[in-house]
Amino acid sequence: MRDQGDLILNLKKIRVLISPESHLSDCNIGPEQMDFIFGIGQEGLTPFEYELSRRRQGETFKVSLKKDALKEFFGHLYLALTALPEGEDEVRIHITFQGYEDASPREIIKAMAEIAECGDHCCSC
Repeated sequence: MRDQGDLILNLKKIRVLISPESHLSDCNIGPEQMDFIFGIGQEGLTPFEYELSRRRQGETFKVSLKKDALKEFFGHLYLALTALPEGEDEVRIHITFQGYEDASPREIIKAMAEIAECGDHCCSC
C-alpha cells in the first residue's frame, strides 16, 4: 500500500511527458509536456488518469493503443495531445510522470470551464 504522500489526489496539477513512437520513421516524435488537473473530468477518471494513479513520480510507462481508442483512453485530455503520428493504426506512447503540485483555485475553475465548454463531446470545433 502506498503512503498518502505518494497518492495522486483529485484536483492536483499533474505534469507528464508524452512521447509517441512512430513505426513509419526511425525517430520518435516528442516529447511533449502536458499539464492538467487530475480527476476533473465530467465522467470521473479517464483510463489514462487511472493508469497514471498507479505510478510513482519519475516513472515512465508505455501504452499501446489502436488509433481509434486514443480518445476513449485520454478522455477530455485528448485535445491536449498535438504530436501524434499520422497514418498508423496503432500508436505506442511513452508517458513519464514528472510530478504534481497543488493547483490554484483559479487553475481548477479554468479547467472546469474548459471541460464544460466541451459539453458531452470533445472536438476541436
